[in-house]
Amino acid sequence: MRDKLIHDYDEVDVQRVWLTLQRSIPAFVQAIQPLLPTSD
Repeated sequence: MRDKLIHDYDEVDVQRVWLTLQRSIPAFVQAIQPLLPTSD
């Protein structure tokens, strides 16, 4: 997706990018949560 956003930005479907972010970011955060330092 990065290549498309960088090189073909005039053809990017912003709605599709937004939906992808909404679906992917929560799973990404959940996956990295155990790797993040705690504030104990």
